[in-house]
Amino acid sequence: MSVISIMEQGFTLAAKSQTPPVAPPVTDACKFQSGDVVAYIDMQNLHHFLKENCRVPATQVHLPNLIHEFAAANNFKLKELRFYTGIHDATREPHKHEAMAKRIRWLERNKCKVVALPLSYYSDKGSGEIRAQEKGVDVRMSSEILRDVNDGLQRALVISQDKDISQAIKVATEMAAVRNVNFRAYSPRLEGATWEHNRLCGMHGIEFTTTIPFHVDLPRKHLRSFDDAGKAVGDPIEPGATTSA
Repeated sequence: MSVISIMEQGFTLAAKSQTPPVAPPVTDACKFQSGDVVAYIDMQNLHHFLKENCRVPATQVHLPNLIHEFAAANNFKLKELRFYTGIHDATREPHKHEAMAKRIRWLERNKCKVVALPLSYYSDKGSGEIRAQEKGVDVRMSSEILRDVNDGLQRALVISQDKDISQAIKVATEMAAVRNVNFRAYSPRLEGATWEHNRLCGMHGIEFTTTIPFHVDLPRKHLRSFDDAGKAVGDPIEPGATTSA
């Protein structure tokens, strides 16, 4: 082999080694369409909202149907319902864990996505009792809102009373504006109640959102029937369907 051929091969190998790898094609860059609306629901906050403000037990309400009708009344067709909740430790509290797991399975059968985070346990300084509390639910919800806005989401229905969520919504709005996109979040504002503001769950929506009316009587339309043994009667109504008053 001639010296020239050897040199040519060397140059070819060097050029190949310096060629940057080709990036894989970007897929699903815009996961959401302009008309899509996703509902982000803090389950514990929603339970307090229904109990304290609407005077109904949340465990007896068909939550997917309730949220779908609330959205439809405000001209939203929801692409997705996401529930965020804590779940008990299976070894510490097996009965509570199974009860929550059963509710999660029911929500998933009704075409909802559920994000369940393990509860945090701590010792109460006063009584020495071991107590459980939710940790990270608001952070997880905020993170998913920001991720989805980055994926093209322009409208969100946010059901939570955690004040920290408002900052995520503010940042999401700013992120969208950089791309000349108008992101808007909505939250429920209670109507039709005569009682005072409740400590556990506010009635006036979330800062940096557009508040939309949620009538106090709406959840009563979606109460499920139970037999004497406490088992729900009949099949759950399909998500998106409405019931008569």
